[in-house]
Amino acid sequence: MEISQHSKEVAKGSFWGLLGNLIFKLSSFFYTVLIARVASQNDVGLFYLGLSIISLFAVFSDLGLSGSVLRYLPFFEGRNQKSKIKDLIRSSYKIVLVLGLLLSSIIFLSADWIGQVYHNQNLPDTLRIFSAFILIQNIFRLDLSFLQSKGDIKFNQFASNIQNVSKLIFTSVLFYLYGPSVATLILAFILSHVLAILIMFLRIKDLLSQLPKDGAGISKEEFVNEIIPLGILIGIVGAFSLLLASVDRIVMGLIMDPTTVETSLAIYSIATALAISINIFPGAVQGIFFPVVSRIFGKGANNEAISLMQSSQRWSMFITIPIAVVMIIFSSDMLRIFYGVNYQPGWLVLSLFTLGSLFTNLLSVIGFALVANRLVKIELQMSVAATILNILLCVLLVPLFGINGAALAWFISMGAITMMLQYYGKKIFNFTTPSEIYKLLFAGLVAFILALLVKPLIVDLISFIPTLSETGPTQYIISKLIYLAYLGILSLFTGVLFILLSLFLKCFHSEDISLMNSVLRRAFVPQPIVDFAVKVASYGVK
Repeated sequence: MEISQHSKEVAKGSFWGLLGNLIFKLSSFFYTVLIARVASQNDVGLFYLGLSIISLFAVFSDLGLSGSVLRYLPFFEGRNQKSKIKDLIRSSYKIVLVLGLLLSSIIFLSADWIGQVYHNQNLPDTLRIFSAFILIQNIFRLDLSFLQSKGDIKFNQFASNIQNVSKLIFTSVLFYLYGPSVATLILAFILSHVLAILIMFLRIKDLLSQLPKDGAGISKEEFVNEIIPLGILIGIVGAFSLLLASVDRIVMGLIMDPTTVETSLAIYSIATALAISINIFPGAVQGIFFPVVSRIFGKGANNEAISLMQSSQRWSMFITIPIAVVMIIFSSDMLRIFYGVNYQPGWLVLSLFTLGSLFTNLLSVIGFALVANRLVKIELQMSVAATILNILLCVLLVPLFGINGAALAWFISMGAITMMLQYYGKKIFNFTTPSEIYKLLFAGLVAFILALLVKPLIVDLISFIPTLSETGPTQYIISKLIYLAYLGILSLFTGVLFILLSLFLKCFHSEDISLMNSVLRRAFVPQPIVDFAVKVASYGVK
């Protein structure tokens, strides 16, 4: 079956997005291992607490213009109004620069007051160093939005990975030169964003030069009455979405014992950072999906948009479910092996966040469709409801269960968002979740149960291997390799079982196979392997 032009664009963008996300997640993984192994838990916890507070302020710092660019630029292209794009970009940069400087100054001056609220004497200095990030984040976020809205996922991912990889490098160098501390963590974090901005500058300048110089630009009335209000709405939605993601740390920082809160936040932050790695493939699809679906809705081709949404949903779940199953089963093992025994208490946090992330990815395409149709008020209503629910649950559960209570609150909130997306998707777009999604979830459940049954057998086999002391470097490496082999065997078993069940349950459409064929070819997979994969996957077409 020949796939549509829009599906081809998604396949192309998804390949670059997936490749970029893999590199991004790998560098993020090594970064978290580095700071968990080298820096103290107090420094790690204080760093993430400061980042949560700064990130919350950063949501309001650009009036949501990065979100407006992401929506309006492809919308203007779909209506062949390209002369408006340059006006939109130039005006957006001017505004975010001024607002970034203003908010950075406010945070710098109010750092002492915020520290008093948190009863944390180390927090003010952390926030002062972090305050410059507001301005840098404004530019960085707008740069990425412009590249994504142009469908330039390749360079978008390149810039994101430059930032992430350089963060790892800068952190390693600063740790070596000055030792691990909150200051070196923050400085490396900021420098990595500055480097990425410098690299994106030339690419963005080139893209802007390709736009027509003549033609009707954006009128002042259109910018003030339409683009800015939408941006503010998107910014408010983003604020509540970020509050939903960071309120757990904020509440823990306020109500937990000040003598242990930084250690608890370190465990919580490392566990959640590992959990969101399951977003690798959904992030790759969604990165290109949004501008493509915006253009389709701009042309009024709603049925084609729904078809693309369902195809993206199937592939996101097919890749995400087995990864989630493995991470839940081996949550305790992963934290101990990668980060050390001090982080092992976060195993339940890792499991709940993994499952919650799976829920959000299940119907995230509907959220993108809402924004593409400028139905941001609905997104706002959902975010407000979920955020209020999360705050109430955190206040109730954190005193009882600590970091596990915060994770449970977030998990329940994600379930609420999923149910609301299901409702609005059906009501507004007549979108129904394909039956194949439920089959994939069933296959994942069966694979999870069988893997749990097999896990003790593998543990028994490993017990016959002589126990090695980890006092020497050689013994330490061998012991870790044994654990990794154990994880690899069970992960392979789980993945193969899930794939076989998916094929047996007929979870794919003909267009899905054509889409897979296109992605594999772009990944330069040898043709015999592509042909074999297509042949095997064809058995799963209903």
